[in-house]
Amino acid sequence: MNADTCGCCEVSAATPITAFNRPGLTAIVFRVGTYSSFRLSMLQRISRLQALAALQTRSDDDYAVTLLDMWATVADVLTFYQERIANEGYLRTARLRDSILRMARLLDYQLRPGVAATTLLAFTLDKNASLRIPLGLRIQSVPADDEKPQIYETLESILADAKLNSLRILPAPEGFNPLAKGSTSGVLAPGPEGLAVAAAISPGNRFLLFEPTTGQLEELTARELRVNEDRISLHWSGPIQSSHWSFRSRAYAFNRTFRIFGYNAPTQYMEAVETPAGSGVFIWTRRTFASYAYTPAGSVLELDSKYEGIAVGTRLLISQPGISNDLVTVTAVSQGQATFLAPSATTSPVQDTVTRVTLSFAPFISDRRTTVIYEITSPRIRFWGYRYPEKLSGPIVYLPAHRIDPETVDIGRTIENNAFTPGVQLTLTAIDVGRQVILRDPAGEPTPAEVTRVAAIGLDVTFNTTPDDFTTALELRLDADSHSSSPACGRLLSLPPSR
Repeated sequence: MNADTCGCCEVSAATPITAFNRPGLTAIVFRVGTYSSFRLSMLQRISRLQALAALQTRSDDDYAVTLLDMWATVADVLTFYQERIANEGYLRTARLRDSILRMARLLDYQLRPGVAATTLLAFTLDKNASLRIPLGLRIQSVPADDEKPQIYETLESILADAKLNSLRILPAPEGFNPLAKGSTSGVLAPGPEGLAVAAAISPGNRFLLFEPTTGQLEELTARELRVNEDRISLHWSGPIQSSHWSFRSRAYAFNRTFRIFGYNAPTQYMEAVETPAGSGVFIWTRRTFASYAYTPAGSVLELDSKYEGIAVGTRLLISQPGISNDLVTVTAVSQGQATFLAPSATTSPVQDTVTRVTLSFAPFISDRRTTVIYEITSPRIRFWGYRYPEKLSGPIVYLPAHRIDPETVDIGRTIENNAFTPGVQLTLTAIDVGRQVILRDPAGEPTPAEVTRVAAIGLDVTFNTTPDDFTTALELRLDADSHSSSPACGRLLSLPPSR
């Protein structure tokens, strides 16, 4: 067979490579060859070209073959970039922002020129430090993984003070009755009065809730005292059972309880009566107490037994259920024998050693059997008739502060060892109107704000949104137990990263 016509010695060309791309790919194939395929294709054509037919070598160290290697490299580079350019011509496969912009221009869409970013930065100073942050101060961000540091420049001068590093903020307190039915805790009245109560009460101590004129009374047992910043909350065992109490109800801790002499006298008793008189004949007669009422003579009250430790100045609560609760003070104490006679009786059914206490005031006792006397051991327990909501909302926030004078407050006061530890003293002008602040909550993102008014009852702020030409008052919702304010902050302008 003729070698020129059979085709058995023909070798298919290595280039160009036929490319096929199915729809929906994120990258397309557009190369007609690679270095190896271009080199192989040129080596195959040596024998087919009459001018090069005499070149028999295929060794890499031959200059002619080396020249072909160089051209294969050039072709490989050209086809690589040709494929990259082809990918940039389609929206799905383009990787360069400029390619997207050029395709968008086909729809007559033009992007606005880029502008520098702005943000707020809070400055934290060392203790007792104070300085003015200058205009144009450069600050570099701390980059995260796979990020580049950003350079910022301050747009305004700001007076920074360590006192303003971080201030606790709270929502407006709302009226609340800590002694409502079912309650198990209440915040003690703020100030030294609350500290005095906390010093007089320990877990396990009993205390009373009562109303003076109605005779209502309820006993509770202290379970725990908790300190939260400058507030002390009293927790007790078991919920309150009565619905008669308000935060203004009287409350005192007590130690012992006493009863009035004769409270346990029997309702009826037998008495021997000589009938007739002088006959020596006695007839037993059943006697009945007509009344258990008791009118203390000279404000002297006879207790049912011999008690030690009742000193002059001790306060007692005389409780007559359903009638009255009277708080009195002991002015004298003595002990002696006492008898409790029935009306018109000639013998004594009850006789014992008693403790006589002279009181600042001794009320009429309508029934000695039900009257209970409590030995008071604490100052009056007053409760705070407010509470802070769980969420901070609205444009007004409060700084927990203690007023020192009309222009100065103590912020951040705490309680340690049952004594107040001062925080920082600020004047009302320390946080000036117009200052940028950052309100942050560990549970959410920081919220920028601007101070619009500062008053002795709170810090008013207005919340801003972006862009800068749109400002509105927003409702802020933060966790009232964890947020804080950083008033020492200023506005920054970002700069391109340094090269």
